Amino acid sequence: MRKVHVIRFDTIRKTKTEAEEWVVTEQEYHLILDGHEVTLLHASPGMEKQLAVGYLAGRGITFDCEAVRVQGNTITVGANQSPVELVQSPPQKMHSLTAGSPRIPASLLVHAASRLQKDSLTWRKTRATHSVALFQKDGTLIQLVEDVSRRSALDKSIGQAVLDSRDLSLAFAVLSCRITEDMVIKAANVGIPIVASRSTVIEPAVTAAHNLGVTLLGYTQEDHAVAFAHPERII
Repeated sequence: MRKVHVIRFDTIRKTKTEAEEWVVTEQEYHLILDGHEVTLLHASPGMEKQLAVGYLAGRGITFDCEAVRVQGNTITVGANQSPVELVQSPPQKMHSLTAGSPRIPASLLVHAASRLQKDSLTWRKTRATHSVALFQKDGTLIQLVEDVSRRSALDKSIGQAVLDSRDLSLAFAVLSCRITEDMVIKAANVGIPIVASRSTVIEPAVTAAHNLGVTLLGYTQEDHAVAFAHPERII
């Protein structure tokens, strides 16, 4: 993030003034698995190891976290599956209200979602980032990650939790952005039972949530939330 010189136009006063504005930066990262480039990730600089770990774990891929190496914009890792199996690995089926699955008050979810804008410092300066926050079932914040890419924000959040050996079956995630199918699949693969957005969801995400047993919520803000799948975890 850095400041740049800008010209601000005021259409009411019909003036223009010189000023400075904060802008965020973005990097491309090559993810190499066993010598094969699997994907090109776009993300804010920083937390590169978490980015790779979250991306892989979110696809249900088994690998050694200690084998992840970051050099510049290249992230390399050895894995126990072939590159074809890695990109095609199906998600694990989650069952509704499995043992240990939390039951969360709707009011707690709404309060957690309200923290996204308040605690997202880069967003407050730039309005250019997405935020993903993980919470314990009692509403205690585990971590909040901001990134220019909503998918990378989720990957980094998952990656940090995996590196910390967190039990995500007793956590829930709140996002500032719309929720897509692949984000639901990632949540299912790492065992996050509840995913909520301050924004909304798209239809493929709803179908995936129904099939994978993920509680999916949208419009989680102010005094309400809307459950699109598996509302039984919300009280």
